[in-house]
Amino acid sequence: MRYALAVCFAVTLLFGSVIMTEAQDSDASSLASLRDTVARAISEKMPGWSRKEITPMEGSNNVIIDNWELGDMVIKVAILQHASQEEAIESLKDFRSHMEAEEKAAKARGKHEFKRIKEELPSLGDSGFTWDSYGSTSTSFRKSNFTVFISLVRAESNQNPHITKEFARLIAAAFPKNN
Repeated sequence: MRYALAVCFAVTLLFGSVIMTEAQDSDASSLASLRDTVARAISEKMPGWSRKEITPMEGSNNVIIDNWELGDMVIKVAILQHASQEEAIESLKDFRSHMEAEEKAAKARGKHEFKRIKEELPSLGDSGFTWDSYGSTSTSFRKSNFTVFISLVRAESNQNPHITKEFARLIAAAFPKNN
């Protein structure tokens, strides 16, 4: 009897780990496919930009980080895949709450002109907004169970205050229609 229970337990663990591994492989495969689709869309619509893949921190799962460079400008794109659409909604909501708390704290210190959330973008993906990233504009949005963050990392010669929004629109359009 104990032997049968032990075998059942071992088989359950084995199948569970196989299913989890297949799910992780599937997520990694779909992220790689999404990375390629996004890269093609940006390369076609914004010639001259070159992409450099950034390796996420060890232990980070389901994330793509790319730097796009043109001259001395660098745009960082981070795409995070969440377990569910609800988790992605909550993640972007938490990020936004953090931005609003920073704005409120700045106003409490007398910086009344400081505005962290700059513009609502309800038609970007499923919802999005632009925000002040200490002097430049960053853009964030959600599409299905993904959250996307685009920021201008280095911008000495940037004359376009909407560059991250342009990247965001291209990225959102590159998502498969079923996402």
